[in-house]
Amino acid sequence: NETSLAYIGSTRDGNIRHLNAIADIHDQIRAAYENYSKRIILTASRSYDPSEWNNHEETVEHSGLYQVPQSIDVNFGNSGTGWASLTTANRKFCFQGTASNNNARNGHHFILKYEKTDLSEHCHERHTNIDYNTDLELRQGDRVRLSIAGGGCSLNRPASCLETEAAMTLLFIQE
Repeated sequence: NETSLAYIGSTRDGNIRHLNAIADIHDQIRAAYENYSKRIILTASRSYDPSEWNNHEETVEHSGLYQVPQSIDVNFGNSGTGWASLTTANRKFCFQGTASNNNARNGHHFILKYEKTDLSEHCHERHTNIDYNTDLELRQGDRVRLSIAGGGCSLNRPASCLETEAAMTLLFIQE
């Protein structure tokens, strides 16, 4: 009988530990979903014929710390060696296209290069560049904007593409 009671007790303790582990996993999944639902997705495009910019600006709904990505994916067209920027009220991040040269059509991303101290300066100008910190603190009501200043169209072959479209996600890290 003592052996049976010890087995029952150890089984009960094991079941409780198992249920606690499941509850912990459930809490982690819920927290991850809540953070995921607070992400900000921005899509911008640049048309070349006719010349047109389609910047994407969003109002922040959830105050907190967001993560700026190291790269922006090109959904359509190509990045060339052009520039894209993410701008907030007090920060500007500059991303450069990954094409091998100005005439290549092989750029599939814009890569984060630096941050600007002068938000009015264009990304291709190199006067106010600083090392970047990808942690971005945003408050509810702040505005964030993704812009493509130039993309994958060749100067020598303007018909090589008609549009560049890129998208990025700012991941919510913490409140």
